[in-house]
Amino acid sequence: YQTSSDFEKHGRPKDKRPAQIQVTAEQLIIEAEAQIRTESQVPHLEIKDKEDLAEYQAIKRKEFEFRVQNNRHNIGEWIKYTKWEESMKNFERTRSIFERAIDVDYRSANLWIKYAEMEMRNQFINHARNILDRATRLLPRQDKIWIKYVTMEQQVNNHYNARLVFERWMSFLPKPEAWRAYIKMEEKYEEYDKVRDIFERYIAVHPTTRAWLAFANFEKRRKNAERVREVYSQAIEDYLEPKRLIAFAEYEEGKDEVERARGIYQYALENLSSEKAPMLYRRYIAFEKQHGQKEHIEDVIASKKRALYEQNLQKEPLDYDTWFDYIAIEEKHGSVKATRDLYERAIANPPPIKEKVYYKRYIYFFIKYAIFEEKQNQMENVIAIYELAKKLIPHQQFSFSKLWINHATALMRQKKIDQARLLLGEAIGRCKTGQHKIYKTYIKMELLLGQIDRVRELYARWIASDPSITLAWKQAAELEAKLGEEQRARETFELAISQDALDAPEVIWKAYIDFEKQMKAYPLVRQLYQRLLQITNHLKVYLRFIEFEVELQCLDRARQLFESANSAYKSASFDEHDQELKQQRYALLQHWLTFEQKHGSLEQQEAVQLKFPKVSLKTRPLIVNNEMVGAEQYEAIEFPEDVIKKTTGLANLLAKAKA
Repeated sequence: YQTSSDFEKHGRPKDKRPAQIQVTAEQLIIEAEAQIRTESQVPHLEIKDKEDLAEYQAIKRKEFEFRVQNNRHNIGEWIKYTKWEESMKNFERTRSIFERAIDVDYRSANLWIKYAEMEMRNQFINHARNILDRATRLLPRQDKIWIKYVTMEQQVNNHYNARLVFERWMSFLPKPEAWRAYIKMEEKYEEYDKVRDIFERYIAVHPTTRAWLAFANFEKRRKNAERVREVYSQAIEDYLEPKRLIAFAEYEEGKDEVERARGIYQYALENLSSEKAPMLYRRYIAFEKQHGQKEHIEDVIASKKRALYEQNLQKEPLDYDTWFDYIAIEEKHGSVKATRDLYERAIANPPPIKEKVYYKRYIYFFIKYAIFEEKQNQMENVIAIYELAKKLIPHQQFSFSKLWINHATALMRQKKIDQARLLLGEAIGRCKTGQHKIYKTYIKMELLLGQIDRVRELYARWIASDPSITLAWKQAAELEAKLGEEQRARETFELAISQDALDAPEVIWKAYIDFEKQMKAYPLVRQLYQRLLQITNHLKVYLRFIEFEVELQCLDRARQLFESANSAYKSASFDEHDQELKQQRYALLQHWLTFEQKHGSLEQQEAVQLKFPKVSLKTRPLIVNNEMVGAEQYEAIEFPEDVIKKTTGLANLLAKAKA
């Protein structure tokens, strides 16, 4: 037998260079086809007399009988048998085989159809008629058989029998397609009274919009306007549906009966529910654009919606969505007084429970009302609305910063700066949540006024209220930087990063580093990065530090950072199962290799590649809620020193075992 060393010695190819002559996949396929391509020779059968024919038929029948006996329920085998007997012009045997197949599965509609088609091909019309008659009695719900039956009668021009077949079919109340086929046949033979009778029966069974419109289109083809209107009227009485009304209106419009069409549209808008009205509104607007005035149709639609909204609000006065829709309609089409009255009615319906989640929608009545009054240049009303909102909202339990901010900005637009300051100060005291929005608005106002000392005081109050807010520290430091106060900015940043808890410390560190970069204080930038690395060894910090050094063309410093980062991860990943640290270290090495490929030599690239780990797929148990529910695959990263540790540990264990 061969050992592994023998395999290594002889099993592997010595010369791994590509062959001089390359063989493509296309050439392999062509050669394979050429080898397997052989002419299949059909055995030649020569029949000279009746005895040869009888012998051939006996052999074939024996084969077919064997097949149908072994696959009794395979209708395809029976069909093949009948086709062969038909080709032999032995119709009695063909019928016998069909009858045997029917005894096996009489529910097969295809079998009956094949049986009838055989008789029809060979001009045995009465036989085919008898077969289809039997089939329709046994399978009255198989539409394919009925279609074949009536098609055959029409092909032989037997209109009377075709009608009798259709009548039998219609007695089972079939699908709409059957009724349409019956109508099409009678219309073809110009039996219009019978067509109308069939349409009436069809609609009684299937009172669909398509059926009514088909009836109306039939009368249109007959150019009988009175009957068309009668059909449309009956369709609308049967069921008020937009498509029927639109079709009726378009017909009258086509007849230049504009007032009739307008009356139909108005009747539809008055009687249809709002869910079905949009399509009618669009058609009516298009109609009025062509034949009438746009203002008229918009007023009609608005009045319709007003009635609907009033009806809904009587049932549910706290449905704020309906109130908002109603107000939007009134602002667009109503008068100022009507809109103002509607706002007052909406405000008079506060939520029954004094909880913030219920008041979130309610306060927008005041905000929209104030915006509406400001558009009318009624600034006194605007302030009165906000004051009313302050009284109605229980500020001891909750408040809304948006309401305070809108009130203050309205005062600012009226140049009432002192009142706006007082209001924002009150808002800061009353709002438990959303204070940062109020501070931002307050600070923005003071900046526009050029009150830098007030801005600094506001930032100090904001930071004192919650020192963990990174945004306040960042904006305060950036303000000092914009004012050219570099020392103040640095002191602010230093105070920020010295806080024990920040909601986003990485943001303030990044802002501080960017500030020093803008000041071109590169030694200070390096110090900041080194201080940050004492707090965290995150990969992003190392990479940004390295990018900074590369931008300054300090490639040796960048390599030293790669080395120190790799050493830090190497000492930190003492646990072989700590895959997250290993993944970060692996990503670091990939960035390092990219750096060396761009800036280093081949020796430096090879030195980095030697540090790369071995990555393999492994399986570990999948635990959910402290229970093992299966297994999952993961990428196991194994560095060279991990292998050495395993080998050393195993050697020590064996030494202890021997001792």
